[in-house]
Amino acid sequence: MAELIRTRRAEGRSRWRKLDPARQALLVLAHLRNGDTYARLGAGFAIGTTTAWRYVREGVDLLAAPAENVHAAVTRAAQLAYTILDSTLIPIDRLADDWPTWLAGWCGPRLRCRAPPMT
Repeated sequence: MAELIRTRRAEGRSRWRKLDPARQALLVLAHLRNGDTYARLGAGFAIGTTTAWRYVREGVDLLAAPAENVHAAVTRAAQLAYTILDSTLIPIDRLADDWPTWLAGWCGPRLRCRAPPMT
């Protein structure tokens, strides 16, 4: 990945950067592996939050560049006998976690959701 960053910087005649390509690659990999916030990454690498965001975005874009688009992937998958989809399950911190447990699902326009009797 550091080589990708180094090549990209040479092509674009990039201005001076706070991190060298190896440290930027480490920053991107730390973000992808641990999911740290940009503020935490910035503090760890002695750069600003916005700079951390920009460096991570640049690295992810470089990794995604050789990938085919969704339309081409689906077209190719349709020609195969079977397709295995692999994904990552990402833990989230739900803001709606304190909703009442009796609300079992979505109530449509013709359905009435009633609360259980109060005790």
